[in-house]
Amino acid sequence: MEISKEDKKKLTCKVNDYVVYKRYGICQVEDIRYEKVIDDEKLCYVLNPLYENKSKVFLMVDSPAAKESMHPILTKEEIDKTIEETEKLDETWIADAKKRQQQFEQMLAGGDRVEILWIVKILGMHKAKTEKEGKKFYASDERIFSRATKMITEEFAFVLNIKPSEVVPYILKKVEE
Repeated sequence: MEISKEDKKKLTCKVNDYVVYKRYGICQVEDIRYEKVIDDEKLCYVLNPLYENKSKVFLMVDSPAAKESMHPILTKEEIDKTIEETEKLDETWIADAKKRQQQFEQMLAGGDRVEILWIVKILGMHKAKTEKEGKKFYASDERIFSRATKMITEEFAFVLNIKPSEVVPYILKKVEE
């Protein structure tokens, strides 16, 4: 079935584009087509997550999830700008673990790569400090650190065409420039 002109205006990407979808990371738009949802035909993105080969994601074009959780991947220039912008952010540690977790969860949900990279930076610094002092790194901080690191590493490695293990050295090199 042909996509209507009205529905075409709602599209934020096209077939074969790469996007970041919060739950699955980098996905390729395999198709945009109408799918039966309950008793209605809805226009859907069909996404292929790159790192979950057996998965297919069907996401209604006009759903809040499509608007809030799916973003175009960054360009190399945008990655470099993200690294630069992260360096300008305040490094104040939030001592209250619940407030910290709540704020970091909101930042992750927002999808702003500057904020996500900042989380990686601030938690990475805190983790190194606590381990050096022989203290334990909070499990909640570790979960958030792992999620944020995965999000940044996957996207940066894909866009820069480097191995995930080369992302942190790339960031450090950019910070030193």
